[in-house]
Amino acid sequence: MSDPYRVLGVEPTADFAAIQAAYRRLMREHHPDRVGAGADADRAQAINAAFTLLKDPARRARLDAERLVRAPIRPSRAYEPPVFVRRRGPSLQARQRRIEEVRWVRRAMLAGACLLVGLGVVGAVLNYRPADAPWQASAAEASEKLIASSRETLRDRLN
Repeated sequence: MSDPYRVLGVEPTADFAAIQAAYRRLMREHHPDRVGAGADADRAQAINAAFTLLKDPARRARLDAERLVRAPIRPSRAYEPPVFVRRRGPSLQARQRRIEEVRWVRRAMLAGACLLVGLGVVGAVLNYRPADAPWQASAAEASEKLIASSRETLRDRLN
């Protein structure tokens, strides 16, 4: 006997209502009493046998188990990575360029900040005036005094 699911034209996962509807539709088309002289009696018998097999839950379960055992094992295919759909917006290269530009801007800002801090320290050293120095002392004299006092302090700590 051929596959009863194919005879009735239903999927193996079809419920009883779908199987019964397919059976009734096919029997209306192929039943000898309904069609007359041009009917195919063998086809009607095959439809009737398929429905008889599938309407009994125990016989259907046995048939499904046999079909599962007889099913050919397909060889596994080689792994194919998933195909990614291109997102809307900039391409990967454009995004990478933008990231690199942002990095360079951040580096430049950091270098500028360091430069400003460095200039601030130099300015503070140049404008440093000890408490005992008169306000008219020049920045150069003040820085020389600062350097000399720091040398003395260093000498004292090392000795």
